[in-house]
Amino acid sequence: MSSHTSVTPVNTRLFPLVKEAGEGKLALPQFQRSCVWRPDDVQELLVSVFKQYFIGSLLLIDIDPHSPPFALRAVEGNNISEQALQGISSRLLLDGQQRITSLYYAFYAPDIPLKGKYPTRFFIDLKKFFEGDVDNAIFYKPKNRCKQHELEVGDWQFENLMVPLKELLDWSRWSGAYSYWLADEKDRLAEWIKDQKSVWDKKINSVFNYDTSVLTLSRIDANNSYQLEEICTIFEKLNSTGVKLTVFDLLTARLYPKGIHLDELWNEALKESNIFSQFDRIDKSAFDVLILRCIALMRGVEIKSKALINLSHENFNRDWRRAIRYFDEAHTRLTSLQDDGFGVFDQKWLPYTTMIPVLAALLARRDSLDSFKKAQAIQAIQWWYWGAVFTGRFTGPVLTF
Repeated sequence: MSSHTSVTPVNTRLFPLVKEAGEGKLALPQFQRSCVWRPDDVQELLVSVFKQYFIGSLLLIDIDPHSPPFALRAVEGNNISEQALQGISSRLLLDGQQRITSLYYAFYAPDIPLKGKYPTRFFIDLKKFFEGDVDNAIFYKPKNRCKQHELEVGDWQFENLMVPLKELLDWSRWSGAYSYWLADEKDRLAEWIKDQKSVWDKKINSVFNYDTSVLTLSRIDANNSYQLEEICTIFEKLNSTGVKLTVFDLLTARLYPKGIHLDELWNEALKESNIFSQFDRIDKSAFDVLILRCIALMRGVEIKSKALINLSHENFNRDWRRAIRYFDEAHTRLTSLQDDGFGVFDQKWLPYTTMIPVLAALLARRDSLDSFKKAQAIQAIQWWYWGAVFTGRFTGPVLTF
């Protein structure tokens, strides 16, 4: 995959992708956020699909099933384990998780809640649907309020023509059972076969033949740093649900197979680091990437996001804790009113948080010097700090320190 390669969207059947997600062939990268849609959102999506409206493009990427570039997880509601996915999954869903997960939930009816206490079941009123009233044909109910006869193929469904969406996956089975039920009244059966059955079949089939726009990126090598940088860039530009994915999320998934649990390290830092306990109103979520930048600086490597994703797992736990230690010392220097401090006595006077990883890395570098040079280093750090503050050096997203 290259940034110079144009990827042309193609129209692809939607429901085979939902089926692939159910089988684990289409997986999610571990760093993807959980499904955030509510039943109303899913209902709206279903109406759009049943009306054959455009629901946006999906972005997929081919992967080596035996060597995925990220830790994997199945769509919510699917019980396939991460271990089982490796060797099965040949594609990752990069953009479109909410849509595919919602369709999987609506049609496969997993026994988990959907933004509520109880699982939700989605139904279709066939009479309204076939009459063209699609907006009112799709509805949902919490599972605890569903009667057993509403969920089972039988007299109630046939009399009311209200069917759980799950039954539409095997429409021929349901319509065959309906034919058998009508057989007791041969005139009704003959009339249905003559005037309605073919129309019903055609409309149901048109739903499952729904095409959507899909872009598929070429397979990437899990060890190809350039390709991984491109994936990082793609994710930084994707924001489908209003929750931005950062390089921290990407690196969490990259390091997980190596036995490094970045989330646990982060939670440990939140509990134990002075900078988080003292500056209680700062946006802590902004600091996870700042710590990664500090590690990169201490290692002497580039700190742009597309490079951070390739931070080596070697000695990562050690370097993370070392960065946290120097973050704490940076906090001490920032808040100290002594001659070697910077007098930030209240967090509202903290100039720019982007300076902290640089200050922490400089303090780490100071400790590698002999006694004479350490004194010079402290003076140089003070000159750097005040020069950066008064010139506004760190007021923007400057990544070339």
